[in-house]
Amino acid sequence: MRIPAETTCSSSETAVTASLSVTTVSEAQALRAGRHPDQWSVSDVYAYVCEEILRLNGPQLPSHGAQQTIEDFCSRFGTPVAVRIARAAFEVYNGRWQGAPITWKRFAPGHDEYFAQPVLAAIA
Repeated sequence: MRIPAETTCSSSETAVTASLSVTTVSEAQALRAGRHPDQWSVSDVYAYVCEEILRLNGPQLPSHGAQQTIEDFCSRFGTPVAVRIARAAFEVYNGRWQGAPITWKRFAPGHDEYFAQPVLAAIA
């Protein structure tokens, strides 16, 4: 995570200040995030993505295919790699990709070339 910092200079000293914002997550989310990606299930990935979308982007319209989309995503990349991509999407990119909020649709196969693969390449 990159913390914004600013440097101020005066004739006698230099000071660096930083700001950090913290948002709370559920206990289940904290426990998931503390586990190695090899220990996550597809259900964990779905629950993680669901909570992060809600936390960072607010309530969304229901999507009847959301769970299947995440299951397919985990099948295409393997669950441990899918975990790394999803966590980077929300923890590194703050739930936004190319200026737009990350929703379920970003995890669909048509977005792999423009979302999942670039995120994976950036964190590899």
